[in-house]
Amino acid sequence: GDPYYGDHTAMIDNQGQVWTFGNNQFGQLGLRDMIERLIPTMIPNFKNIAQISCGGNHTAMIDDKGQVWTFGRNLYGQLGDSTQNFKLTPGLIPSMLSKDVMQVSCGSVFTAIIDNVGQIWTCGDNTDNQLGLNGQRNVLTPTLIPNFKKVAQISCGESHAAFLV
Repeated sequence: GDPYYGDHTAMIDNQGQVWTFGNNQFGQLGLRDMIERLIPTMIPNFKNIAQISCGGNHTAMIDDKGQVWTFGRNLYGQLGDSTQNFKLTPGLIPSMLSKDVMQVSCGSVFTAIIDNVGQIWTCGDNTDNQLGLNGQRNVLTPTLIPNFKKVAQISCGESHAAFLV
């Protein structure tokens, strides 16, 4: 796990706008800075978010077009953007643009994604084999877990993932 856990929360209102608050040490609130917020603060310019998930120090969300946006800490590649640079504002995962994503779930320092045909894609830390990718470490872009299709739901914990077929 990550020794730098940031306690943060993200919510979506009935307009699809995202509100975040809590620790912001790595920009995991998506508010262009690293200032802690004690009350919910809206991320500007996002009105069509369908789902959101908070990790240890990163956040991932899906818009109504099935695109994945990530922000916050990225030491292990958990933002899926092929870098290990943290982001203060939401950025798209380029490799997932054509996948029509249905669900995203963040673990402490990894991210799992289900596409529209029920395949699972994972990125980030794999120290405990939580990515399902046979011992690879620090996967910087979402990588397909082979032999799983028609997965309906996924949920990530600190360093594990469970899914429903």
